Amino acid sequence: MGNHSGTLTPAARECNTLELPLCSIGGITQPQTMKLRGRLQGTDIVVMMDSGASHNFISRILVEHLQLDVDETVQFGVCLGDGARVTCQEICRQLLVNLGNCEIQIDSYVFELGGVDLILGIDCL
Repeated sequence: MGNHSGTLTPAARECNTLELPLCSIGGITQPQTMKLRGRLQGTDIVVMMDSGASHNFISRILVEHLQLDVDETVQFGVCLGDGARVTCQEICRQLLVNLGNCEIQIDSYVFELGGVDLILGIDCL
């Protein structure tokens, strides 16, 4: 499991810090976001497209529910919209997400999300 203590370790400082707006964590729609339905491994999910998020994020609850493979070798920091920083270390690689008429393959960082299952950030857009 990742360290959610709120401080960056020296290893995390060496890698990129990812950005994730607080509104997106809670699934609150903002002008730079759009929610849509999607499917992951045959399961219906709520996807938020957010140009304010630097990367893709997937709900820890969904990861556990679908028993997705998790790579725990990557350590990264997440800078939240209020300036707080947390350290995490889990990523799901090569997820195939169905968005209706389009399928995309993404890597997604595991994070505690509240109102959505998946956030597609600027690296995907």
